[in-house]
Amino acid sequence: TAMTAATKAGLFNPYDPTSSDPETLAALTNYEVYGKTEQQLNDLRAVIDGSLLTVPAGEIKLAFGSEYYHERFKTRKGQTVPGYAESGFSGQTIDGVQVISPIAAVPSASLARDVSSAFGEVVIPVFSDQNAVPGIKELSLTAAGRFDHYSDVGDTFNPRFGITYRPIDWLKFRASQGKSFVAPSLADAEESEVTQVIQVPAAFFAPPADLVQDGTYPAPASGQFVLGIRGNSPGITPQKADTLSLGALITPPFAKDVDLGVTYYKIDFKGVIGLPPVGGPATATLYRDYPFLVNTAPTAEEVQAVIASSDIPISACSPLPDCVYAILDIQKRNLGNFKMDGLDFTADYHPQTSFGSLLFSVNGTYELSREQSAAPGLPYSDQLKANYTRLRVRSSAGAQTGKLLSQIIWNHTAGYDIDPAGVVMPQQTHVGSFDVVNLYFRYDVDGEGMLKDVAVTFNADNVFDEAPPEFRGTVSRASSSGYVADKGSTLGRFFQLGLSKKF
Repeated sequence: TAMTAATKAGLFNPYDPTSSDPETLAALTNYEVYGKTEQQLNDLRAVIDGSLLTVPAGEIKLAFGSEYYHERFKTRKGQTVPGYAESGFSGQTIDGVQVISPIAAVPSASLARDVSSAFGEVVIPVFSDQNAVPGIKELSLTAAGRFDHYSDVGDTFNPRFGITYRPIDWLKFRASQGKSFVAPSLADAEESEVTQVIQVPAAFFAPPADLVQDGTYPAPASGQFVLGIRGNSPGITPQKADTLSLGALITPPFAKDVDLGVTYYKIDFKGVIGLPPVGGPATATLYRDYPFLVNTAPTAEEVQAVIASSDIPISACSPLPDCVYAILDIQKRNLGNFKMDGLDFTADYHPQTSFGSLLFSVNGTYELSREQSAAPGLPYSDQLKANYTRLRVRSSAGAQTGKLLSQIIWNHTAGYDIDPAGVVMPQQTHVGSFDVVNLYFRYDVDGEGMLKDVAVTFNADNVFDEAPPEFRGTVSRASSSGYVADKGSTLGRFFQLGLSKKF
């Protein structure tokens, strides 16, 4: 806005900025995106646990407690002239022209919440080695629950139940089912985030061609713009989930020092908090799966209301509303439901040797399904057939020799297909896998006095300086380094020496 005013007055030359009025140049560059946030958490928690009574299978264990915490969140965000965030800026006139209009103080918010909780868990042994019967070496039941009273989002009670069953010495099954609850953070409140309206040429945020051809959306006209609303949507509600896990642990008698485990998990989220997809290929997903966030026929009153809602003033296109192709509500909100299931697996082998012990381990997770519903009542769509990795594995091999622990660690993340293909040419349809090798050493010093319980560690991360897989996409899908954030990150080859001591 300031640049437009200066250009019209002849104080700024966009074709040769250095020839512009020096005072004007200084004014145009003297601005900042200001942000300051303070968070405080005071937490008081008390727990009592122990044996309740003894039964033939052993002791019934009981734990219960209560918790209280007070949370405060203060934030101030916006654009301003440096030094005027709290007071506001009176404006600046150069040669009789108001180049910079008055700027109000940067919006601020101060929020707080109190949470009071009570929780407990009981473990009941039904069978154990003390009273085992044929086919039941161990059987125990668990029940737990937590009640929370939030001063801002109300009450919630979330139970969890579990069972452990061992039919023979070397095979154990376990299962649990429960509910979870996560309140929106204070940073998710409407007043905690700046509401900003961005204005972008419609060609960069147009709907996919097939949705235009079938009449779902009109084709953008030349010179039209898209208005995008950023910030926190009002009325964000808590996230809830139902969880289920079924697992087995095998310690085969014919393979000494071997432990094998597998767990099936299933999670059903309700009211997931997130940002709608936008930018590059993600914009097609917005138009396709979130049509309720798209308005391609806004009235002049709707456009003016959106522009007025922006905490950061913008110069709107004209004439309104014809110059606006669509209004996209891309604020943080509850984005429908999400469900997933998969397998966690582990294999450990720790044989003893004449010089110490060897350590071999494989741990990983494989997603079986990942589905998302854009809003309650809408159908679920498959998220795993493209754009997400299914498999992550961490393997390690090492040895414990006296006071020295040595390990080599291999982290593997599988690649995946991209759909739709990237917009950067040549088009990319697949992201490769990512493999990183790390080294870890720990030496426990056997000393007295200040040298007691001292350990020296050395890490060599990404020993082969492996670069992340390339992703030719948009910032919303990839980090500025050019790789997809959910595939892991690396600083390149990195060495770290540590010294620790227990007191």
